[in-house]
Amino acid sequence: MSRNSDLDVVEVDTDAESGYGESAQSEWTSLRSSIMNYHYENGRRYHAYHAGSYWGPNDEKAMEQLDIGHHVFNLLLDGKLYLAPIPEDVEQVLDIGTGTGVWAIDFADTHPAARVIGTDLSPIQPTWIPPNLHFEVDDCCDDWVYGKDSFDFIHVRGLYGCVADWDKFYKEAL
Repeated sequence: MSRNSDLDVVEVDTDAESGYGESAQSEWTSLRSSIMNYHYENGRRYHAYHAGSYWGPNDEKAMEQLDIGHHVFNLLLDGKLYLAPIPEDVEQVLDIGTGTGVWAIDFADTHPAARVIGTDLSPIQPTWIPPNLHFEVDDCCDDWVYGKDSFDFIHVRGLYGCVADWDKFYKEAL
């Protein structure tokens, strides 16, 4: 997945002696606000990052539907978060198209030793999350910067109509 400056958490040194603090802060704020500059159409809110690359809205109604979908999967899978035969001591996990982040949060809670990354086009995830989880705004259709074998487990679910080139996507993931 691509690493974009939109994603990186930047801690700015606000030391008055430093001439860089104000400039870096305003640049980060500008980048951060650009991904929050949502597009509205027909009364629905849509993501700003790579605008138009995903068909669905990211407003409260859409977020509620994503959370209901997660609950339905939990019911269908008898409470299991996954069916893949992965070890309990999995270390590096990527949740692509994390949406509201509910799957990543549940996984991070049940696997506290794992480092979990959730990626999505929309920064709609909560801020109150397990310490072993972080979210990134990213497009899974871009070239990935993660090296091969960076993750022990990659979770993908519900990317309906999101990936134009599944062969490329799987080559990146595998």
